[in-house]
Parts: sequence; structure tokens; C-alpha cells
Amino acid sequence: EIVEAAVKMPEVLQTEWFKTNFMDEDSGQPMFLDAADDLEETLRASVIRETQLFQLRWMTHVQEDVPVVLNAVAQTYMTARRSLDNQVYNENYKRFREQLERTNQEIEDLDQEIEAYIREVGITSLDDPRYTQFSMRVQQLTQLISESQQRLSLGTTNYGQTAAKLQ
Repeated sequence: EIVEAAVKMPEVLQTEWFKTNFMDEDSGQPMFLDAADDLEETLRASVIRETQLFQLRWMTHVQEDVPVVLNAVAQTYMTARRSLDNQVYNENYKRFREQLERTNQEIEDLDQEIEAYIREVGITSLDDPRYTQFSMRVQQLTQLISESQQRLSLGTTNYGQTAAKLQ
């Protein structure tokens, strides 16, 4: 499909290789499939060791046609590769968004379960029990009792001293 798209590019149609070999003499119509088959048979690809690069080789009788055809193949390949990469990215992004949505829903469900459990068990607050309103009031009352006992003790002592002076 890459080679087929490459031979349909306008610059390839203008090469001597294409004009002399793949134009129907009767109708004058281009024979793209024949050109693609011929190019696939004569095109050589090899991988450059220890890299992610590869090279293409192709020969024809007119030297000027070689870079035109090879550049058309390279451009078509890069376009197809970019399209495939974008497709993979979009699919991964879609899966990520779906997983994120499911995770958020699970968190929401757990939050609702926790709230229901708190209501069911009668937990009024998750705060430190020392700082609840009831505990604060008990602390104030305890402090008032302690202050009242001190005053009573002081009053009793003063009464005893005054009664001793009066006798």
C-alpha cells in the first residue's frame, strides 16, 4: 500500500521510468498497479545494524529518477508511519481515559460505602474525640468544678481562721 501510494504521487508520474514503462499506449492512462509491482520487485531494503534505521536501494536507467522515486516512497512511508503512531496514541489515550473514569467511579463508590457505614454505625465524626463539642463541654465543667473546689477550700480556711480569731 505504501509503494502503491508512492507511484501515484505527481512527481513520480513525471519520471522517465514511469512515463516509458507504465503509461498505457492505447488509452494514455497510468498503470499504477504494474508500476507498484515493478517497484516492489526491484526495491531493496536493508536494516542498518544496531540502529533503528533502514535504507532503500533502487536502480533505473535514468539517474535523476532514483531520488524522486525513493523520496516518494520515503514520504509515503513516513506519512503512513505517522498515521499509525497517531492511531496507537489515540487508542492508548482512549484506554487511559476509560480506565481513569472507571477508577474515579470506583473511588466515588467506595466513598459512598464509607459514608453509609459511618451513618450505619453511628460515628458522628472522624475527628479526634478529645475535641468534639461534648468533650469540650465536659472539659469546661471539670475546670469549673476544680475552680469551685479551690474556692471552697480557700473559703473554709478563711472561715476557720476568722472563727479562731473570734474565740
